[in-house]
Amino acid sequence: MTTSLALLTLHGMGRQGEEYDAPLRAGLRRELGAARYERIAFAAVHYQPVLEPRQEAVWRAMREAARLDWRELRRFLLFYLSDVATYQYRPAAPESAYRAVHGEIRAALARLREEHGAGEPDGPPLVAVAHSLGAAVLSDYLWDAQRGKGLYDGKKAAPWERLAGLRLLVTTGCNIPLFVAGLERIEAIDPPGPGFAWWNLYDRDDPLGWPLRPLSTGFANAYDRVVTGDVEINVGLTPRGHSNYWQDRDVARFLAEKLAALLAAD
Repeated sequence: MTTSLALLTLHGMGRQGEEYDAPLRAGLRRELGAARYERIAFAAVHYQPVLEPRQEAVWRAMREAARLDWRELRRFLLFYLSDVATYQYRPAAPESAYRAVHGEIRAALARLREEHGAGEPDGPPLVAVAHSLGAAVLSDYLWDAQRGKGLYDGKKAAPWERLAGLRLLVTTGCNIPLFVAGLERIEAIDPPGPGFAWWNLYDRDDPLGWPLRPLSTGFANAYDRVVTGDVEINVGLTPRGHSNYWQDRDVARFLAEKLAALLAAD
């Protein structure tokens, strides 16, 4: 069946398997029906293997050299919270985790382009769904690609590398406010192309999920100009709901509605 749409996913913090987005894909198949679902090409950015070896080395050293209580809690916190520090450490260094993670995004985009034509002028539109830290990672990647920084390091990124065909970005449990709170001027990415929409889904009970539009106002790439809307949903009544977005039925329904409109326009 002809591919009518390409969908890129990015996971958040913590130990993630390669099939982290399987619950969302199952929900989309249920909401869209098999015929429409099969017109979508999926590519999952699984960047955890870039971060995990460094965390495993720290865990082994601590486990072997020290007597520790609450070992499972410590292990969880190490593999969860240190993702941010590991990812952001020395981003300008060619061998940094920051650039390696962005390399995983570029590789996934290259696969969608080579196999389905996504990113080409006459190719299928691109949609991205990013959870938690993944939203900040994708935002960083796009910012750098648009400005010749980071992975591109002074080079001009090709249109497909800077996601010129991105029609829809959906972020869930987004924690970008934690990354930009110390900045004097808080700027969003530039809209990648015409017809771009960014919907941000968050739960008020999720302390890691935030609205985005209040971050900045009044200039071209302020968050209130670039983010189409913040949508409050319910993924659970406790902070543990942060891990529920991939399998939440309301998330699948919201995304399916947006995908159905793009598929109908094909």
